[in-house]
Amino acid sequence: LVMTTVQMLLLLLTFDYLVQLSTLLHVVVYWWQLAAFMRLKMRWPDLPRLYTVPGGRPGAWLLCALKAPVLVLLVISACAD
Repeated sequence: LVMTTVQMLLLLLTFDYLVQLSTLLHVVVYWWQLAAFMRLKMRWPDLPRLYTVPGGRPGAWLLCALKAPVLVLLVISACAD
């Protein structure tokens, strides 16, 4: 019943607005993933993991430095209209 109500409300929105909303929500999730990655990397750096970032902590900071501006631009583009 709740999902049906939500879907009926979403039908009232334009396609462009739904794309912007989807982009914004995905970017929020990516920010959470980035924050969780950095917290784990800083708090437990020697914990064995399935996948590792080359370069250790400096590599993790470089990855965040490259990814953060892209996420900021995505937020700006999603909120621009």
